[in-house]
Amino acid sequence: MAHTLESYEIRTLYLKYPRTIRWAGSMEAGMDIILLTLRTAEGAQGIAETPIRLKWHSASVRSFKAVLEDVFMPIMLGIDLLDAEKTKAALSRVREHPLAKSLIDSACWDLRSFVAGVPLWKALGADSAFVPVSYTITRAAPEVMGADAVRTVETAGVKAFKIKTGQDFATDKAAIKAIRNAVGPDVELFADSNGANTRGDVRPMSQMLSEFNVLYFEDPCPLMPTRQFAEIVADCAMPILVDNGCRSLRDGVLFIDAGAEALSVKTMKTGITESLAIAEEAKTTGCKVSVGISASSSLGAIAALSLANALPAETRRIPCEETFFLTAGGFLHEELGLKNGCVELPSYPGLHEAIDWKKVEALSV
Repeated sequence: MAHTLESYEIRTLYLKYPRTIRWAGSMEAGMDIILLTLRTAEGAQGIAETPIRLKWHSASVRSFKAVLEDVFMPIMLGIDLLDAEKTKAALSRVREHPLAKSLIDSACWDLRSFVAGVPLWKALGADSAFVPVSYTITRAAPEVMGADAVRTVETAGVKAFKIKTGQDFATDKAAIKAIRNAVGPDVELFADSNGANTRGDVRPMSQMLSEFNVLYFEDPCPLMPTRQFAEIVADCAMPILVDNGCRSLRDGVLFIDAGAEALSVKTMKTGITESLAIAEEAKTTGCKVSVGISASSSLGAIAALSLANALPAETRRIPCEETFFLTAGGFLHEELGLKNGCVELPSYPGLHEAIDWKKVEALSV
């Protein structure tokens, strides 16, 4: 039976963090969240969230809500949300606004899991509720970064870390050294400079990282799928993980054709449907695919973590990066946790019952 979209609800929430977060180029004391509910004429509903960050998304809460209400909802009304191809075709009628498309796509998948009576990870084809993750160590003094790594290993059994580099060469080296010395040789390390380095920095930076057995270097400098990309790959002492440049299936295919060894997908930029399509393309060349951070609350993290376990086994190498919910918290009856380096996903179908709606009301703005 078809489930056609009949109505929707857009809520705006503000979630204050326990401490201020330092991102590349910005500081953040809390998070603006859009919570979208899609309701069908047949009585089902699908829910999804996205953070709104001006520096990340080039959108404000007000502008993003206008895009949803004025551009996408008129297109989606009457569409069978259980039909992934029809929903994809409807969303594709708009050329821009990938964040809005990704949010709607996630809500549609939540609705499908609800109708099927299975949790999202099962609806996506994953065979396990336990998702290995890599914990992100953000930029700080090297001794602080080392202490953060030790604490996370001891309290959550984490076996992999994403280390944010891009402060300066000496500080980055001191931070990597402090973390490696603190966690020992068996914990996997991945580096991410967020494109902060220049083209000429790639060789010396990657050589330094290789001294500490760093396995992948994410966005060592700005990357495009051109002939120069092959030269950058050749200069790097370990495989490059492409994140910022991979913002669509088209981008993913271009990077795969250019020789990319690893790509990062995210629920907030390539959505669930398109991320799975990128992973299918990656299988043909042996390119690895990881799910990067969308920095959402526990609700949004469920979608990202479910996607990570649904990726084809051949493409998995780098653990899912979505652990920001440990800092942000959320508004579920029972927030996600981290134990033995894994997150256990919930077993309920659909997200509506997981949400503490009293908390939602308290966070609404």
